[in-house]
Amino acid sequence: MPDLAFAAREYLARNGIVAQQIADHMGRPIDYVLDQLTGEIPLGVDLVSTLAALTADSPARVSAELASIAGTLVDPPRFDGQTMARALAQEIGEQRAARNMTQQQLADLVGEPLDTIAKYESGNLSVSLATLRRIAAALDTYATQVMIAAERRARQS
Repeated sequence: MPDLAFAAREYLARNGIVAQQIADHMGRPIDYVLDQLTGEIPLGVDLVSTLAALTADSPARVSAELASIAGTLVDPPRFDGQTMARALAQEIGEQRAARNMTQQQLADLVGEPLDTIAKYESGNLSVSLATLRRIAAALDTYATQVMIAAERRARQS
């Protein structure tokens, strides 16, 4: 079965849309949107309608594009936990470094001990979705953007 959550995240990346825009447009909490974009709950009609509104397109066309993206996945991304954890760890570290931020500065912004941030970046500790949201906010980005970049990294490895 095609991974529609992945297709939705790819659609967002292609169209420069972030999850917060969707949540704001829908008047829903960001967690509701992120749950759909991570596959925790199925993609809703309201999300597709919001994407249509944000891209000035029809819901039918957005649905067709999501299906097309999902259909082009010969082998939908299925990563073992270690591969994705490594990719996510590398992505967090690279995004932090790109902002000339130390691990200590990130730890202070996120509210985690320095050794915990070091473990996240080394892949020795899994990052929960709630923590990823805090890390992304500290890096002035969105959790979905970090996840998309990590998924691309995992596919390349």
